[in-house]
Amino acid sequence: MDWSIVPILSVSFLGIVGVSLMVAAFIMVARQGGWRQAMQSRPDGRWSLSRRLMFAGALLGMIFAVAVNLLFAIPGGIPWSDGPDWTGIAVMLPALAAVWYFVIRPAYFAGAAKR
Repeated sequence: MDWSIVPILSVSFLGIVGVSLMVAAFIMVARQGGWRQAMQSRPDGRWSLSRRLMFAGALLGMIFAVAVNLLFAIPGGIPWSDGPDWTGIAVMLPALAAVWYFVIRPAYFAGAAKR
């Protein structure tokens, strides 16, 4: 076995698991009758299963984007490239920008507004 492909296979598996969790969450949303019903918290404050699946899938998607970026940046991270491939990093930048704009920034500013 060529051990140089293990990192990219591991990261690919992580991405597939993230997408599968989000697909399962979307199926549950459709079965529960809509987005509002599926995403409501329980009376005790716990998240619904579909909301937890969606969060876990999105979190794995963010980790996948960062890991692929790192693999493109390090020499030998992507087995079929000879060195750092800045084209791959440029392709992944929109995903990282979306993570910043839609996930990190609102959570940061919401926490800052409470202080």
